[in-house]
Formats: sequence, structure tokens, C-alpha cells
Amino acid sequence: MKKIRLLHTVKKDGEWFEPGSVLEFPAKDANELILGGHAEMHEDTPIPSIGDESDLTQFEQESILEKLGEIEGVNDDLALRLFHAGFETVQQVAEADAEDLVMIKGIGARSVEKIQDSAGDIFDDMVDDL
Repeated sequence: MKKIRLLHTVKKDGEWFEPGSVLEFPAKDANELILGGHAEMHEDTPIPSIGDESDLTQFEQESILEKLGEIEGVNDDLALRLFHAGFETVQQVAEADAEDLVMIKGIGARSVEKIQDSAGDIFDDMVDDL
């Protein structure tokens, strides 16, 4: 079950819920509502930690955050959330499933495509420079 905040009126179990309502949905249903632009992750929902950043030096962590921050639509806070969710390269962001990215607070159904396109452009430029 995932906790989401509704952006539009939604019917659940025969009852209508207004925008701003916080409800729990099965993960698949929550993902569909988020990707459809009808809801967003509730701020109390923990961000999954995929990687263990304690293995990285402070310099390595700062370098990763700086590179993630180059992605259009990604500010310092969002770069940190991406990092905590296990994204350490722009390539990982570009190639991620949109469903995984919208689970991160600050990335919505409308911004995920722009973020992934920008990450892909940055990665392509890096490959071209090799």
C-alpha cells in the first residue's frame, strides 16, 4: 500500500474523495493515479534507499549531487532525493522507469519526461566527448 495525496476528485470503493485527501492505495493503483496526474506521493511516504552511500567519500557524494543537479528540473533538494533513492548517474535517471522516478517527492507525472530527456541529453553529450 502507498500513501498518496489526491490532486483531483477520485472515486474509491464507491466513495468520492476531494483533492487534498490522503489515501492509501495498492502500489499499482497508486502508480497509475500518479502517472495520470491525479495524485502525488504523500510527503510521509519514505523514499526507498537502494544504495549505501556510506561507501562513498564526501567528495564522491558531492560530485554525484553536482552532476544530478545539472539535469533540467532538478534542484539541490531533488538531487539529494534522487541520490538517496539510489540514482548516482544521469544515465541511471535517463534510463529509469518513469514509475520509479515519480515515487520520489518532487517528481511528478508532468516533470518526469522533461527530467529524463534532460538527463539523456547530458549523458549523450558525455558519450560524445569521449
